[in-house]
Amino acid sequence: MYVIVFIIQKSQIDNQKNVINSMKSFMDIFKVDEVKKYVEIKTESMKLNVENIIEIRKKEFKKEFETDAENVIRKIAENDLNEFEDNFKDKYNELWNELLDFIKLLPEDMRNQYIENNLIFTKESFLSELKDYKDEITE
Repeated sequence: MYVIVFIIQKSQIDNQKNVINSMKSFMDIFKVDEVKKYVEIKTESMKLNVENIIEIRKKEFKKEFETDAENVIRKIAENDLNEFEDNFKDKYNELWNELLDFIKLLPEDMRNQYIENNLIFTKESFLSELKDYKDEITE
């Protein structure tokens, strides 16, 4: 009888070790700081790109519309920035949802610790989302 209980417990412990090891390796692959840096670099790059586009278009239009150049460029820049903003929001939401799904996969006792340690600027939002998620599960 004790042998069977021991074998079952050993099997459960081994399974939990495997889950924990795979979560650790996944967390090693997914570095939140690196994602933040990537988003910052991409944002800065996009801003510089928009500024380049504005400068190029400004030179082109200045020849044709000397008096109206600033207004034309401002409208074009606003359109470019609005397009950039919409695209950036979609990318941000995609990353947010994927990270939230990842956090939900963590063992419950590790979720808050992961958020506290890795999501300094957004931890309150993620903790709130996690609370809503727990409330939905318990209902």
